[in-house]
Amino acid sequence: MVESSGRDHLKLSVIGAKQINWGVAVGDDLDRLDEYGWNELLKKKYIVFARINPYQKFRIIEECQKRGEIVAVTGQGVSDTQALACANIGIAMGITGSDIAKQAADIILTDDNFASIVKGIEEGRLLFDNLRLSIAYTLAHLWPEIFPVVLQFTLGLPLGLSALQILSIDLASELPPSISLAYQSPENDIMRIPPRHRNDRLVSRPLLIYSYAFTGTIITVGCIISFLFVYRYHNIGLNDLLFTADNYWSREANNFTVNDVDVLTPSEQLYIKGQAAAAWQITLVVSQVFHLYMCTTRGTSFFRHATTNLVSIFAVIIEILSLNFFIYTPFAQSFMETQSPPN
Repeated sequence: MVESSGRDHLKLSVIGAKQINWGVAVGDDLDRLDEYGWNELLKKKYIVFARINPYQKFRIIEECQKRGEIVAVTGQGVSDTQALACANIGIAMGITGSDIAKQAADIILTDDNFASIVKGIEEGRLLFDNLRLSIAYTLAHLWPEIFPVVLQFTLGLPLGLSALQILSIDLASELPPSISLAYQSPENDIMRIPPRHRNDRLVSRPLLIYSYAFTGTIITVGCIISFLFVYRYHNIGLNDLLFTADNYWSREANNFTVNDVDVLTPSEQLYIKGQAAAAWQITLVVSQVFHLYMCTTRGTSFFRHATTNLVSIFAVIIEILSLNFFIYTPFAQSFMETQSPPN
């Protein structure tokens, strides 16, 4: 909304608006508009309102809100107080604005520069996007963490991830990358995207489908393949593993016979189980490294945008180092009950 007060300003407003195909409404004409007239006027994307009084300004806000619009109003004087208070977003001038206008507003523009409003919108969009990215990234690794327990309860397979492994993933490996997404820079088209719907939520159905049904499922399948590959490496097939969790793969386990030929002692069973658990953890964490860079861009090329966040690069380095510590160092292997997987 653009307001003009003088007669010369009115002429300039009308001429300028018509040249760029904007709608024009003069204050006196607003008083004669009925419901149909307001509908026709507010169908226009851009409108110049000229020579309007405080009541007419309030009426404009009210009619826009009745049609589901989110209304932002800027003002500085006492006459703007009602409009600032009833708008969805009231923005008062910090330097030239009156005290009563500042009290009625939701936001105070400290430098009285309208360009700062655009910058604030960009920062708000970036914050919302980065929060969504971090949530989508974090949720994706929950399904591959839960699925080992599901396989053990339903098919009796050896546990693919221990509780300590899950803690090491959540509190060490995955923590730096999820935090690094807060430092993502905006994509080039962030201000060209239409505003989101007022009913949109931070955690939406598409986000949950993406994290659980798409990305989470792909990572889970990769983890299962790596897990079974280790047992296959030791000539133990899936049929041999079914419903063995209760009697085998622990220190007090019975000897495990493979193909009616090879006999595995409890210590050998624990060694193979530790290798398989390590393979599951490695696949999960490495998959999340690639997923991190999928999350960094919506439409821009990965090679153009992903490297702008140096924090994410350091986060990945920390993630890989922590993974190597938990999998390959004898100290960590002793309490994580993992073993270096086969080459």
